[in-house]
Amino acid sequence: MNYFDAVLVDDDPLVRMSWKMVAQQKGKVILLCASVEDARLQLESVDRSVSIYLDSNLGSGMRGEEFALELSQKGFTEVFLATGYRSGFFTGASSEVGDSSPRLPQGVKGVIGKDPPF
Repeated sequence: MNYFDAVLVDDDPLVRMSWKMVAQQKGKVILLCASVEDARLQLESVDRSVSIYLDSNLGSGMRGEEFALELSQKGFTEVFLATGYRSGFFTGASSEVGDSSPRLPQGVKGVIGKDPPF
């Protein structure tokens, strides 16, 4: 099993570079994936409790919200969207009638911005 403090899946090379630099400065070990395909291959040997951060727009027609569900079904429990969208962007359509509490897409624990969480 490979150890990482966090995993980022984002098709933007500048975002990946920024996260890598901050991780190095903070002494963190981060796995950076440029695509869903890359992430699928590399996540096979990653502990299921690692925090995974997904961009909402992953390219190749895949949304982070869709990939989060896939990861959840594989046992990953700490999946977040790291996106420029506000968390409210993801909650409106998922709320039940009469329920004012926001609902995140299935498999997503929370929404953060593009800044690294460490």
